[in-house]
Amino acid sequence: MNTISNSQDKGSEKIFSIVVSVYNKVNYLERMMSSVLSQSFLNFELILIDACSTDGSYEYLEKFNDPRIVLIKQPNMGVSVAKNYGVFVSSGKYIAFLDADDYWEKGFLEEIVRLLSKYHGYEAYITGYKRIWKNHTDIVQYENKCADGIANDYFKNRVNGWGVHTSSVVVTKDIFNRVGGFPFLLGSRIVGKSWLVNCNGETLSEISSYSLDSGSVGLNRSFLLIPQPLESIVDLEVALPDIPAEDQFMHDSVALVSDFIYSSKILSNWDGDVSNQMTTIKRKPVIHPHLFAMCAVLSSNKYKVCQSHIKNYVKYLTVSFLQKVKQLPSADRKIIIRFHGLHAVGINSYLGLFVTSYLTKIKLRIRRISIKLSPKV
Repeated sequence: MNTISNSQDKGSEKIFSIVVSVYNKVNYLERMMSSVLSQSFLNFELILIDACSTDGSYEYLEKFNDPRIVLIKQPNMGVSVAKNYGVFVSSGKYIAFLDADDYWEKGFLEEIVRLLSKYHGYEAYITGYKRIWKNHTDIVQYENKCADGIANDYFKNRVNGWGVHTSSVVVTKDIFNRVGGFPFLLGSRIVGKSWLVNCNGETLSEISSYSLDSGSVGLNRSFLLIPQPLESIVDLEVALPDIPAEDQFMHDSVALVSDFIYSSKILSNWDGDVSNQMTTIKRKPVIHPHLFAMCAVLSSNKYKVCQSHIKNYVKYLTVSFLQKVKQLPSADRKIIIRFHGLHAVGINSYLGLFVTSYLTKIKLRIRRISIKLSPKV
């Protein structure tokens, strides 16, 4: 491949577009901004999407005078809409994501450049990351025996508890758009339906009920693409809080079409003690887009992936899905189970979901015990 330019001149072609969605994170912005602006690799643009913060976040970001920064204010329609729009306006070939309350080590982008130079023709890259809580931290790596490599056991490792964190991933803009980016949920009370939609304004699937009871807001159509058949619906809304695991949908969808290249270096930090982050919000729509996507894979022959690994992954995902779906009324429960396509693994009812989830829990527990008892080489 051609030599990657490290120039930060305003007229130079940007290699990376770093997309950050911001909503009421003023207490963490100094740390995040410092980690980006102190990167040893300089050729990037930083796209900050502020969702009308009320704590002074936007005003804080306005103070930065760096030509690489693009600051945009948009109505709060959730992190998926914000990040998708950030990618839409980006100019870099490669997209990096960073949550406003996370931060990088100084050499994050430089390590990605090293991987780009070593592994030609790939479209997705990850580093190791640290999860930080008040009382402890842990390290998450795809592999710790090699410095870098091809993550060709992605779905097998997912079942063992490993996962990609959005603030440690870089993908090409092309593959982001091909897999549909971060999905979001639209709904209409008048029509009595909901729609799972991707960043390209394409309907992934229709739900035969209004599924935004956990919260919703009206749309500002300047910042997202809407499926053409839905444009005439006057009361169209987007779910807020967002649907869960919208990031895992993107990561898993990328893994279906391109192997991730991994680095074992710990260059990203996830802060688990932030009170208003998405992972701490309890009430969300009971729509799991990554579960939906994996069930769709099992129903088609489109992807050349190990079907048994996908099937085990789907069963693994049902453990957390069960905790959410059991809270629904019986009629809604049937609709949601049917929507996710769980019949692909033989689950057609709540009882089937419960049994599969219970057996999967036991298998995971046995596997973890056997790993602990395995002799160290």
